[in-house]
Amino acid sequence: KKIGSIIGIVFSGLFPAHAQFTQEDQAYIDSLKFVVEYEKEDSVVLNAILAWDDFIYAFDRELDYELNRRVVSIVQQGLNKPGVSDRYRKIYLRSYSIAQNNLGLLLIDDEDFLSALKCFQLSLQIAEHYQDSMKIGNALNNIGMIYDHLNLHEKAIEYYTKSHTYDKSDLVSTGSYYNNIGLCYMAMGDTMKA
Repeated sequence: KKIGSIIGIVFSGLFPAHAQFTQEDQAYIDSLKFVVEYEKEDSVVLNAILAWDDFIYAFDRELDYELNRRVVSIVQQGLNKPGVSDRYRKIYLRSYSIAQNNLGLLLIDDEDFLSALKCFQLSLQIAEHYQDSMKIGNALNNIGMIYDHLNLHEKAIEYYTKSHTYDKSDLVSTGSYYNNIGLCYMAMGDTMKA
C-alpha cells in the first residue's frame, strides 16, 4: 500500500464518539499524528505509530488495526531497501514483532485463533532472535491464551508457565500468570489448584 493512502485512512477521524480524551491527551495524539505525517525517518515514524497505538488501542479497534498494519507496511518496505543496515534491520524487526503481537490480540477478539497464533509465533521468533525476554514472555503468554480459548487447558498452562520463566521480575506479568493458570484449572474443574 502507498503510505499516502494509509495516512488518509488514519487521519479520517476514526475515534468513536464514546472515546473522550482530555485536552492534554488530544494534544499528545495530535503531536504523534504530526510526526507520522511529516517525519521522514522510519525509526521515528515507527516509534510514533506504536506510541499512538498504545494510547488508543482500548478506544478504537479499527484505528488500532490500521496503525499496526501501517507498521507492517513500513517494515516490509524498509527491509526491502537495498543495503539496509543491521541497526535498521533490528529496528524494523522489533517494530514488526510488536505489531504482530498487537494484531494477534485483535484476531483473538475476532475468534480467528489460527491467524492470531501465527502472529504470536512470528512475534516470538523475532523476540527469541534478539533475546528480548520481556517480549518472549509476552508472546508465550499470548500463545497460551490461544490454547485456553481452544479449551486445550493443559497446553495453555504449559505456555503460561514458559512465559512466566521470562518475566518473573514483572509483578503485573506474574499476577497475570497466576490468574491465567487459575482460570485454566477452574475450566478443568480443579478448584483446589485454581
